[in-house]
Amino acid sequence: GLDDAAQHAAVRTVMSSGTPRKDAFAVIQWLLLHGKPGGRRAAAEALAQFHGAQANQLVLRALDDEDPEVQARVLSQLRGRGIPGALNRLIERLGSPHAVVRKAIRKSLPEFSFERFLGTFDLLDDETRRSTGALVKKVDPQTVPQLRAEMASRVRSRRLRALAVARSLDLASSLEKPLRKLLEDEDHMIRAEAAVALATCGTVTARRALEHALADRSPIVREAARKALEEQGVPVAMPSLHTPAPLPVQTPEQLP
Repeated sequence: GLDDAAQHAAVRTVMSSGTPRKDAFAVIQWLLLHGKPGGRRAAAEALAQFHGAQANQLVLRALDDEDPEVQARVLSQLRGRGIPGALNRLIERLGSPHAVVRKAIRKSLPEFSFERFLGTFDLLDDETRRSTGALVKKVDPQTVPQLRAEMASRVRSRRLRALAVARSLDLASSLEKPLRKLLEDEDHMIRAEAAVALATCGTVTARRALEHALADRSPIVREAARKALEEQGVPVAMPSLHTPAPLPVQTPEQLP
């Protein structure tokens, strides 16, 4: 019969008193399943102080609470409890429309931050890059903005790595504008890698940028642009990349 605020206060009272743990858990359980929003939120937070199979089952039941605040408070407990499938449960709920839920999940998955992924990228094999990168894209909303910043770095190695990351995470479409800008980079290898990345962008602007790159001063860039256009289904009438044969050297006696 307690109102919302009183239920919230009841949880705090029970948890700060000498109430036996068994009785305190019974109060928490009842309020979490049947209480008003304030009571359920307080109960969800207090549940973190209880462990064992019964508490774990209560956490799983509370995941479907209609209040996103309750969901967020129990989601933050999943991994610490060692509940089987906790990681998958968290990832599945990343699409929640509630910001508080998404924030709680991201806080529970610190190893999938873009900053950490970027720092270990060079040490990973291709398959791990793709699988881990797929999770990083879902977990960290700063993935695209931070990758865009890496592409604008003054350090050549960082720009090259950013291009490799964009391809591994299949983010070329989200980064088309900075990729087109890198087609004008001073370094021909970066221009070539940008052309390769743009192959998956099916926009008119990407195609025009690649067509313009066909006249690049570097044969490596021209070849990369040609292949990118052909991947998009655009035939290009130009020879493949070959090293031209050296011209014959004339001796002074042969010169006119």
